[in-house]
Amino acid sequence: MEQDVEEATKGALEADLISSSEDKITLTHLGEEMAKTIVRRHRLAEKLLQEVLEVSSSEMDSTACELEHILGPEVTESICAFLGHPRFCPHGKTDSSRRMLPGF
Repeated sequence: MEQDVEEATKGALEADLISSSEDKITLTHLGEEMAKTIVRRHRLAEKLLQEVLEVSSSEMDSTACELEHILGPEVTESICAFLGHPRFCPHGKTDSSRRMLPGF
């Protein structure tokens, strides 16, 4: 497992998603933008699963975790439009990404 963490860290450094100093790792601007995109896809997936497909809360989160990594930009935008550009995820959270305030 430690090797997996080292490989993931090395990959994130090489992709310029994180920067590292002696005692801390931080997201770069690119890393922050990617994180916001993933969070947005996760929250839209949760909204779709809960409100349209009526999936239980326990199943909703685990499925949204899978979907957040496979939804492309066009599908994400289509889901957002289909849902009426919701302002909040099922947990009542918003996000500071460019498309989530005032609506996803």
